[in-house]
Amino acid sequence: MASKTLSGGIIVGAALIAALVSYLLFSSGVPAAIDGSSTTTSTSTTLDADPVTVYAAPGEIVLGPALLVPTDVTVNDRTLSINYDLHQLAPLLGLTGGVVFIPFQGFIDLTPADAETVYPMAWTAVVGGTEVPGTVANPNARAARFTIPESVAGLPVESARIDSYHVQVPLDQPFVLSQTSPVHEIVPGVTATLVRVSEQATTTIVQVRLAVRDVVNLGSIDVNARGEGASVSVRAAEGGPLWNMTYAGPAPDEFELSLVGSMWFEVVGPWYLDLEVDNDA
Repeated sequence: MASKTLSGGIIVGAALIAALVSYLLFSSGVPAAIDGSSTTTSTSTTLDADPVTVYAAPGEIVLGPALLVPTDVTVNDRTLSINYDLHQLAPLLGLTGGVVFIPFQGFIDLTPADAETVYPMAWTAVVGGTEVPGTVANPNARAARFTIPESVAGLPVESARIDSYHVQVPLDQPFVLSQTSPVHEIVPGVTATLVRVSEQATTTIVQVRLAVRDVVNLGSIDVNARGEGASVSVRAAEGGPLWNMTYAGPAPDEFELSLVGSMWFEVVGPWYLDLEVDNDA
């Protein structure tokens, strides 16, 4: 088994962060769009020591709110693995850690230290001049894995890059469906459809289906009934992302709902890693 160390890398510029912020400003809870005017209040604080400025070191890659630190590269037969650590850049004190959806158990709260905010999913390695796609199994994994084609097995691993990563964003996004407007795109990549409205003796049962473009989001989102008369939201055990809502009384003209939980949004790169091969390994 060959072993390699990692060096180099690049730091993501402010333009990417600005683009991500612009992309994610879909929530009605976000302040109005920035128009160039602002009101600033200045305060003065006396420090006992000079402020400490922290930089990302060579080989460390800033991916939104986290720092990816490559640790090791291994090749075993035709399997290439690039191992890494992830570190939060944002302050954690006083922040919520987010939530995760557990099927049939609802949501559980996570502390900031336990929450995954960045998922570097799509990778590419160059082996013997051939690009080889790789992926990370899940947000909690810490290794990108590649299957090297037989045609280039045993040839040098020349370079690697992260093609895109996902950043996790908490959600509580209200939306409205009605029988005259049964389809609504709640956020980019998630569309709700009113499937059925069944009026019972004293209640109305409403069935809503979600179309989710990115499968990584299927387990972390939920739909809640809102508004007057809303009482129960149940995720169906079968049939895909489907929810049954209960409203008291006859069917209203519009059904108030919320998309809650958390979602992963893709940010496209690339970000490059330079591989320094130890030929004596």
